[in-house]
Amino acid sequence: MAISDLHIWLGLILMGVAGAVGHFLLIMAYERTSTATLMPYMYVQIGFAMLGGWIMFDHVPDHLSMLGIGLIALCGIAGGLLTVHESSRRRQLA
Repeated sequence: MAISDLHIWLGLILMGVAGAVGHFLLIMAYERTSTATLMPYMYVQIGFAMLGGWIMFDHVPDHLSMLGIGLIALCGIAGGLLTVHESSRRRQLA
């Protein structure tokens, strides 16, 4: 089955370019700062993925999925807070 609609091809090309630019910017961010600094921002993807699923597909995760998402986000927040605490202790000791 061949794709003959120009709009589909343009959409696919746009998604590919947007993905490549996003990955390039992520690589640049990892070159400029530590992983521990960037990881809390990576958890924002969960919220945007849920929002995109709701807007595009009218899908809302069930209760068990929301529990898992909450657990992942909670662990990310705890990791970020631990990193902040450890870096402040290092500054105090130095």
